[in-house]
Amino acid sequence: MTAFGLYEERLRVLQLPTLRCRQLREDMIQLYKYVNNKYDTNFVLQLQYKSMLEKRYYTRGHRYKLVPQLCKYDLRKHFFVNRLLKLWNSLPDDVVWACSVSSFKRRLDLNLVWF
Repeated sequence: MTAFGLYEERLRVLQLPTLRCRQLREDMIQLYKYVNNKYDTNFVLQLQYKSMLEKRYYTRGHRYKLVPQLCKYDLRKHFFVNRLLKLWNSLPDDVVWACSVSSFKRRLDLNLVWF
C-alpha cells in the first residue's frame, strides 16, 4: 500500500477533509471577508462584480457574483480570485448574504460537501 493510500484511509477513518478541501474553505472565508468589507481598508484586491458590469442588480444566484479576470499568462489563472471564482459564484444567496463570518462558515459547511 502506498503512503497516499494510507493518508486517504486515515482521513476517512477520522472523518477529516483533505488538505486541499481545508485550504479551499479558508480561501472562501477570506474572500467573504473581503467582499463584505471585513478587512482593513488598506487591503487592495480588484474584484469585478457581474451586477456592476451589467448595470443592474439581477443575476442568477446572488448579487456578489464575480467576473473572471482576463489572463494573458497561465500563471495568473491560478491566483486567488480566479481559483475561487466558480465555487463562489455557485454559492446560494443565503450563504453569501450571511451577516457574520461565523454564520458564513456554518452555512458554507452545510452547503458544500468537503469529504
